[in-house]
Amino acid sequence: MAFSKHFLSDYVLCVLVWMNFAAMRFFAPYIAPVLYRFEKPIRAAASLTFTLYLLHQPAMLFWAAVLHGHSPGWTKWWLVTALMSLTVVVVGHLTEQRRDQLKRRLQRIVMRPAQRLA
Repeated sequence: MAFSKHFLSDYVLCVLVWMNFAAMRFFAPYIAPVLYRFEKPIRAAASLTFTLYLLHQPAMLFWAAVLHGHSPGWTKWWLVTALMSLTVVVVGHLTEQRRDQLKRRLQRIVMRPAQRLA
């Protein structure tokens, strides 16, 4: 319940996120031509969102612990953030980008015992 002390600010954040989505419905037709120019890097970044969701906190805590000897401040924060981002990209390319291959391998592994029983 450590984060429950922030419940009021979480509600404010919720409203701000909702306003962002609502405003984007209005602005989307106007900014679409600009976004289409950057479609490839946007899609590449979007393909890593699940890995980012799963790993951002553990990776930040890990790198902060590894860099414990560094003095606190903006330099350490940027370094931890950069290392966390690099970790997400590497893990994402090893997992999310290959999920179809991993799915087929896992299905073969799981189905082997079932085929022996049949």
